Amino acid sequence: IGAAGTLTINAAGARTFTGMVTNAGIWNNSGNRAVTFGTDVSNSGTFTGGTALQTFSANPAQLLGTAAMSFGGALTASNGLTVNKASGTVTVSGVFTVGATGLTLTAGAINLANTVAVTGPTSITGILTHTAITGTKTYTGAVTINSGGTMTETVAEPVAFGNNVSVNAGGTLTEFGAAT
Repeated sequence: IGAAGTLTINAAGARTFTGMVTNAGIWNNSGNRAVTFGTDVSNSGTFTGGTALQTFSANPAQLLGTAAMSFGGALTASNGLTVNKASGTVTVSGVFTVGATGLTLTAGAINLANTVAVTGPTSITGILTHTAITGTKTYTGAVTINSGGTMTETVAEPVAFGNNVSVNAGGTLTEFGAAT
């Protein structure tokens, strides 16, 4: 989508995009339709994902770009997810589920505002924030917070770690709930 372009999803039915989605204009899922992305999404415009399930099927999928991205509903990346954004926060208001390949936060920030379930390893070099007052946050695989990486919980809710948690020199873990 070019800088002056707009894609509005408002008609009934799910949508599937098999190739890379590059948005420099406006992506607006105002119809709140389920969308499946076959590969990566790069956003330097306005990206509003709507409140329906957004599924990423690439191994792993990547969220890229220089502008914020908002997913009002659930986001599922069954084959793993890499967030590598030069700027702009990714916000997921619904359930956030990442499969066995795990979550890699190379650069940028992701704000998780609901239930979190990551079954694979998690590597954080950017900023990961939990802001939900409800919903479990479960990281089954090993969690590594690298130099420059931050994992923060802004409310007193438990985070469950099912494996090792490593905070390397220059990394930060701030947990206000009852980490288990």
